[in-house]
Amino acid sequence: MDPYDPIWKSYFTPSELLEISSYKSKALEDFPEDLSIYLNSYDKEWESAVDLYNFADGHRHDLIKESERKWIKESILGVSALFLDDEAIALTDFSESDLLHSVWRFIYRAFFSSPVKAMLGERCSVAVAMGRNEDRSLEDLEKRERKSVGSKVDILFKAGVHELGSREAEKSNIVPIDDKYLNDGLMKLPKTLRDMLSMLVEVNPEKTNSLVTVGFLLMGLEMEVIFMDVPVGHSIARVSKSHKFGFPVSHSTITIDFIPLLEITWKGKKMMERTILALNDRKRKAATMMLPAGVVNEATLSFSFVRSRFKQVQHKNSVYMSR
Repeated sequence: MDPYDPIWKSYFTPSELLEISSYKSKALEDFPEDLSIYLNSYDKEWESAVDLYNFADGHRHDLIKESERKWIKESILGVSALFLDDEAIALTDFSESDLLHSVWRFIYRAFFSSPVKAMLGERCSVAVAMGRNEDRSLEDLEKRERKSVGSKVDILFKAGVHELGSREAEKSNIVPIDDKYLNDGLMKLPKTLRDMLSMLVEVNPEKTNSLVTVGFLLMGLEMEVIFMDVPVGHSIARVSKSHKFGFPVSHSTITIDFIPLLEITWKGKKMMERTILALNDRKRKAATMMLPAGVVNEATLSFSFVRSRFKQVQHKNSVYMSR
């Protein structure tokens, strides 16, 4: 459930929606004090992007022991370099690939020394593929259904075989009423995160209410972070969202706009790392027989609704009724 979706205003009062969004919500991890002090050292009024670039370039950090400071420094260098000529950023000057590797590069670079790895390129989510093919089996009278592939994501965040999050991007600046935002922001990304969460729950059902999947939604020069969890029980997954954060559009707003982007990216990464710890905090699996197909295991979270599967069921029912 996405309590931020306007459709729920017809069913719940504002206080009820607030309760839904805040009940047993997962707190974002605070910045360590030393890292916060270092990040705030960049929070000054700079006369030019060159001054900020030179200030960042003067720092030296150990690749292993100070990897997060090094990430902050490299990110500041990258954003400063975009404004060395003092011009504002124009989206028309960037392809979608340029945005990923020039503007939003700091997102996947944040995972350089993390147990969670950022897999670049259009990758298919195994979790989504499993959800779409949940009912696929040996054929009987009818031809076996073709295997559906998982939805393609720009970046897939994984730890080993476990999928923990993804990134969805659009080159143009859009608003919440645009089809691209409705389709990707309210449907594709949340459904992908739910399918990932469903597979994590299968690994450790006892930690269902502690597991979270994370999505980065990028629309032009704006970013928001989406979190998917199961606050209570095992059936209803909830969407939580950060504020929207804008990428700086001129050198005068670099630190004002860019530091919050670094902070929310770091917190999204830490949420994934925390999920891995919860996932691995489990008991040894019992050496028992598995349940037969069709028996509901109440300890699991179902995959997201698949519209194509509903159409297939409708078609089968119509064929059966016509006989």
